[in-house]
Amino acid sequence: MKMTIGRKLGAGFTFLLAMFIVVGIIVYTLNARVIKDALEVSQDDVPSVILSLSLLDKLDDMDVNVLKYMTGKVEEPADFEANRRAFLTSFEELAQIETKPEEVKMRLKIESLFSEYANTTDKQIFNRYDPKVEQWAKKQADSVVHQYGAALKKRLKELTKAALKETRLTTTSRETAAQPEVHIYLVLMDKAGELEINLTKYVAGITKEKQEFASNAAEFETFFNKLKALKNKQAEIATLNEILSLYTQLKKGAEEIFRRYNPETKKEALATLYRLEQEYFGQLEQILDSLAAEKKQDALTATRDITLIVTEMTYTMMAVILLAIIAGLAVSIFLARSITEPLALIVRGSNLLVAGDVALTDIDKREIDKITRRQDEMGDIGRAFEAQANYFKAVIEDIVQVSIELAKGNLRVTPQAEYRGDFAQIKKALETSLSNQRQVIEDIVRVSQGLAEGNLRVMPKAEYQGDFAQIKQAMEVALPALQQVIKDIVRVSQGLATGNLSVMPLGEYRGDIAQIKNALDKALPHQQQVIEDIIQVSQGLAKGNLHVTPQIEYRGDFVQIKNALETALSALRQVIEDIVQVSQGLAEGNLNITHQAEYRGDFIQIKHALVTAALKLSNATAQNAQQDWLKTGQTQLNDQIRGDHDIVALAKNIISFLTTYVEAQVGLFYLLQESKHRDSRPYLQVIATYAYTANDNIPNEFLLGEGLVGQAALEQKTLTRTHTPEEYTHIIQSGLAKAVPHHVLITPFLYEKTVKGVIELGSSTTLTDIQREFIEQSMPSLGIAVNTAQSR
Repeated sequence: MKMTIGRKLGAGFTFLLAMFIVVGIIVYTLNARVIKDALEVSQDDVPSVILSLSLLDKLDDMDVNVLKYMTGKVEEPADFEANRRAFLTSFEELAQIETKPEEVKMRLKIESLFSEYANTTDKQIFNRYDPKVEQWAKKQADSVVHQYGAALKKRLKELTKAALKETRLTTTSRETAAQPEVHIYLVLMDKAGELEINLTKYVAGITKEKQEFASNAAEFETFFNKLKALKNKQAEIATLNEILSLYTQLKKGAEEIFRRYNPETKKEALATLYRLEQEYFGQLEQILDSLAAEKKQDALTATRDITLIVTEMTYTMMAVILLAIIAGLAVSIFLARSITEPLALIVRGSNLLVAGDVALTDIDKREIDKITRRQDEMGDIGRAFEAQANYFKAVIEDIVQVSIELAKGNLRVTPQAEYRGDFAQIKKALETSLSNQRQVIEDIVRVSQGLAEGNLRVMPKAEYQGDFAQIKQAMEVALPALQQVIKDIVRVSQGLATGNLSVMPLGEYRGDIAQIKNALDKALPHQQQVIEDIIQVSQGLAKGNLHVTPQIEYRGDFVQIKNALETALSALRQVIEDIVQVSQGLAEGNLNITHQAEYRGDFIQIKHALVTAALKLSNATAQNAQQDWLKTGQTQLNDQIRGDHDIVALAKNIISFLTTYVEAQVGLFYLLQESKHRDSRPYLQVIATYAYTANDNIPNEFLLGEGLVGQAALEQKTLTRTHTPEEYTHIIQSGLAKAVPHHVLITPFLYEKTVKGVIELGSSTTLTDIQREFIEQSMPSLGIAVNTAQSR
């Protein structure tokens, strides 16, 4: 196939286009890696973190269900079962994600620990201990004590007073105390009271009171029989039967309680709960916490990998583009040399012709053969030049021969060579104008000698007549034109040889020579602009300037290069800048960072993956922080109430910890106290405070229903209050300042649905939802701790 200059140019720019295709392939490959890492974050690491936190949440809920069940909430087993099903559902989802051998091993351990925890809870807590039975026992004991015990004690007291009154009428005081009847009444009253105490303590959890009850009942019956032996009147026998009936009902009620309720089941259930938390619950929490932390770290690592891949993509593209620039320059130099070297040779040959060396003695024939063998435009020019040189040689030699003969005076001489074109007129002129040939020959000799001397400015001066006038005219036109063309070609060739792409032909070209000028006029300026613009874009990218763009107008096939450069640079600039900004934000912990650029094509998958990963990671981190704060608070509170403390020390520990942990400024601990007077109501008394300044205007005791403190205890629910300026009382003081708790939270703590006391916290700001949730979760533990301390 004939390789023309145009085809060579096309091949060079095809190579450049291929380099840009290679850039596209590299970008696509690295983009696939980015998508893979992003999908791994969104489909593995983040879901694992969320599911792990969900499992921890459900596990905590199950533990709370058991604790509430132990405080008397009988509906908690159903909630426990619902949370267990939710745990297993989330665990199945986690199992589908965690498939590696070490992950399967960890999953099997979680499954084993959870199964043992849940099954043991069902068998040894829910199935063995029933709060309904305990509640029935307490209610039944209260009923028996008030209905029969109190009536029995009241009747015995009346009989004792009557016996004392009757005895005092006939005996002295010392003799009265020694009377058997009075003594028996006193013993029976004492035993009736002890029976009430035995039954109450048994229901409260002291199992040995059952034996004490039996012993006291036997003694009661013994003394009753002694009393019965002393009574023989009908009215006295009826009174004894009334006492016996009350005692019998009291005893039957107690025996029914002994038969249906055993306090040991609750103790065993509490012991089982403690063992489960130590052996299984703690391990499960530790495993799930470590899994969530590990997956969070994996997500952050994958995000950093994406940043590294994007950086690698940038450097790779810069390297390939630089290689394309170098290749483009090499192609340009090769094409320039393939044009300038043949032109330089032709110019040198033309100069030799002008100098009269029609044999071209200074040019190696092999150099001309190299040009004539080429199958492009330069080969055509070389062959035309060779043909022209040979023709000039033949014509000039013939003219010389004629001229020599004319010089010898041989006017019969005729041209022998083949004259073509306008040169035929010379032959005709020579043949037909011998009359003035001397003049013509002399003039031609003069012109020829001038040309032989290299004087391109030589012109015919004699008067030519007839056909000879055409020779004169042809010489006058051809010689200046040839002179101008040769000079212009030499100038352009020298400019290209020195790398000056801005050089342009300036002379006037005529005939076939005009094709050379047209080709040079079109190719040189456009080629110069394209190469300079590509260099400008490449240098900008090499310096890291992603905002560089093509500036000139591309024509023909060059338009594809410009379109590809503009599209690739714009998209790459936006994506790289946005990905770097998002990746840096995530690496610095800024989980609220968002995408700003518009993504197109495959880049949209990167945007979706990063947005999803950032959102899920942000939600998981926030939930994890809240749960960690709640669990840390519960753990630290348990540390405060663990051990043997008297009620005042325990209250001080509790109110100090709760106030500081929720960042309140003042706290009060109210304990429900039984009245010392028989007919008075229970009241709440402050036994411990934190940062509280006593004030004579503020009482430290409240009856149930009295004030916000008493109302909260009466309703058994949390109350909050925001103070107005008129209610301000400075109770938060230091050596330098006074302050007022603008917001107050009052919440009771219960044990088995019975109020044990009230916690009051004052803060300068409203407590958050998570702080209030922590306070409410802590109340059951406070009720158990206070009840335990009071039972010691």
